[in-house]
Amino acid sequence: MKQWWRTYSAWGTVTILIVTASCYEEIGFDTQNLENALIIETIISNENKKQEVLLSRSHGFSDTIMSATPERNAQVFVETDTETIPFEEVEDGVYTSVEPFAAQPNVNYTLRIQTNNGEVYSSTPRQLTTPSSLERLYAEREVGNNGQPVLSIFVDSNAPDNTTNYYRYQFEETYKIVAPKYSRFNLIITDPRWAFCDVELFDKEVNKEICYNTVRNTEVLQISTEGLNTNEVSRFKVRQIDSDNYIIGQRYSIEVKQYTQSSDAYFYFDRLLDFQEQPNTFSQVQPGYLTGNVQSSDSELLTIGFFDVSYVTSQRIFFNYVDFFPDVDIPSQVRFCDVYAPIHYDKYSFPPFEDCGPLILEDLPRDRYLFFEINLDQEFYDDPPFFFPLDGPYDLVPKECGDCTLFGSIEVPEFWVE
Repeated sequence: MKQWWRTYSAWGTVTILIVTASCYEEIGFDTQNLENALIIETIISNENKKQEVLLSRSHGFSDTIMSATPERNAQVFVETDTETIPFEEVEDGVYTSVEPFAAQPNVNYTLRIQTNNGEVYSSTPRQLTTPSSLERLYAEREVGNNGQPVLSIFVDSNAPDNTTNYYRYQFEETYKIVAPKYSRFNLIITDPRWAFCDVELFDKEVNKEICYNTVRNTEVLQISTEGLNTNEVSRFKVRQIDSDNYIIGQRYSIEVKQYTQSSDAYFYFDRLLDFQEQPNTFSQVQPGYLTGNVQSSDSELLTIGFFDVSYVTSQRIFFNYVDFFPDVDIPSQVRFCDVYAPIHYDKYSFPPFEDCGPLILEDLPRDRYLFFEINLDQEFYDDPPFFFPLDGPYDLVPKECGDCTLFGSIEVPEFWVE
């Protein structure tokens, strides 16, 4: 069975829009209007949660790339036949419903926006799409295009009674990070004066050995089974990770959401991808070809985006690196963790030195290194009356080797299981 799918950047819709297709006649195009377009990104779903609307304003061009800034202080509502659901701005350009709600079947939902400068936008009414089932989420080891091992993550899904043919996938991945050379002690300067040069070891107040990081994907993947004998989705790849990527080096989890799409939503984003794949510029954009379903009361104001109400199902899986790569060295977030023992002079050194040495003067104050362990192999020049160290009494490592918070958070996600 042959399946067709497309990927595009979710926040990169602006980029897609301003690239053009060569098959359309050359026309004049006013980029000033496009530079001030309102960008709308949202999917209202059947999940009982605070639904989210993202608003931004396009501005500035560089080749085929348009930049955008969050649209602040807008009034956002979703209206049904019987109620108005208010949204509030929780951070710049991010609006969530004041109360959680889940989209219901056979109910019309309309997005309404009034910006801070008085512009008014409305969508066409949308209804919840038909249910589908994300039946399986799984990972397999494969060989990549470069001949090296990779981890591929697939989904299988199905819709009852062939009621839908259009799907969108989003994922969020969470991974465990372990500091490769961690110590539970901090080395603290207690008296930097020559010739005291005192340092002491103290227990760390916060354990920073194990962290977690969660990343929401920036791509949205689409697939259509239109015209096929069945609308089953089989072995659709949502993610591929190289075996030397540290995000899978310890324990990894991915949650994939499957949205059932309307046909017009699917083809809207499919057209955007067509523009993204073309090498030309603004002058060949066909007017109206990329029109979404959110319009302004002022016909001269442009919008980018599509408001849809989608049925969503999801699954999450966990796995460890050794589950798939028992024969491969575990990758780390840090490439080099060389141990360094900076010289530490003190009152016992002879001849006396003028300062305490780089341990106290440079490395600890500049917060570049962390204590790892006592240097049990410290070397000295010992030829009486001369006696002074050739290296230091403490092994240090670069900070990124002993502090996982440079890569994630020590807070364990609520869903995490070992």
